[in-house]
Amino acid sequence: MKDLTVSGNPGTIAVPPGTYGAFSFSGTGIIVFGNTGDIEPAIYSLQSLSMSGQTRIEIAGPVVLTIGGNIGLYGSAILGSAGEPELLQIRTTGNNVQLSENAAIYGRLYAPSAQVIISGNGLLDGMLVSDRLNISGGVIRISGLTRWLRKST
Repeated sequence: MKDLTVSGNPGTIAVPPGTYGAFSFSGTGIIVFGNTGDIEPAIYSLQSLSMSGQTRIEIAGPVVLTIGGNIGLYGSAILGSAGEPELLQIRTTGNNVQLSENAAIYGRLYAPSAQVIISGNGLLDGMLVSDRLNISGGVIRISGLTRWLRKST
């Protein structure tokens, strides 16, 4: 497994599906998961995910992202693609998922053993399954699922 650390402004980096170690992003870079036009999801596995600054992970096609540890998004970090939360399915076995300041997740988040903390102007847009939920100024918006349900049936 390879760790990936991105900082500063590296531009746009496409990351192929696979198994990776810890992902840590800061600065203003853009990471792209998935492939445009794919019908089957691209599969990614990470040990942990930490994002800060204005870093974004954009979703180009359907993606299943499994994270074995904790997830932390801070600053204006964005995971997923606004307006298309049905493209991203996130599964974590970690104990904590934290969205703070202006961080956002656009996707379906399955965190059955985790405490999900949304604070500041944090946003989860899509769907959530978690053990515990703590919202302090953040927002959960259920959206994009009508389109996903139509595709699934």
